[in-house]
Amino acid sequence: MRFVSRHANYTFIARPDKVQMVLTTNGTMTPQTVVAAIQCDFQHGLVRPEEAEMAKQHWLGFGRREDGTAIAYGATPTTVVGVVNGQAHDGWNPDLMFSVFDTDTIPNEEDRAYTEKRLVEDASNGNHYIQVTGKKLDAPWPTYEQMQGKKGQPTSALICNMIREGGYDPDYVIAYELQRERPRYDIPKAIEALKVELAAEAAENASLQREIPA
Repeated sequence: MRFVSRHANYTFIARPDKVQMVLTTNGTMTPQTVVAAIQCDFQHGLVRPEEAEMAKQHWLGFGRREDGTAIAYGATPTTVVGVVNGQAHDGWNPDLMFSVFDTDTIPNEEDRAYTEKRLVEDASNGNHYIQVTGKKLDAPWPTYEQMQGKKGQPTSALICNMIREGGYDPDYVIAYELQRERPRYDIPKAIEALKVELAAEAAENASLQREIPA
């Protein structure tokens, strides 16, 4: 079971050390750990694309700009805007923020089940982290699955046109496509090429808008 935190580094103590005092041979009482702690250390940089998109959806609007207006959590200024679930937002890079913990890293089956129960039921779930295992992204737009290409205009071209014209988040569309039961790998490839085009256009527009000193 995988969980994603909105923090770059996050630790959840599923179970603290259980310590009891033990009488030693020299007659002194000393603390001894009888049950080891279970510590969940979320790892930065290991979040999968679809998991990052789930996290972005969940924490959309948590942050604030300097003027007090809402901004996506972990947002970084870019010239690109996107649409997630119909809501426009500033661009951001989740790799700068999110971290992940996978309970499969716990070798003991009983400890793993105990930890999963604690992670799911704790009040921090939904605030500092979310469960992503078993979750699926919503389609980027309602007609996404109905889009069919034709001769001379493949489905990938139709989807790229929709991203360009509708302002949809390219990374979200890629993540959604790759989580499908049968991903169409030509679509992410086409979208990556589109991202390069959009970045070049944004850079050109920025240079044209740059103020010329008097």
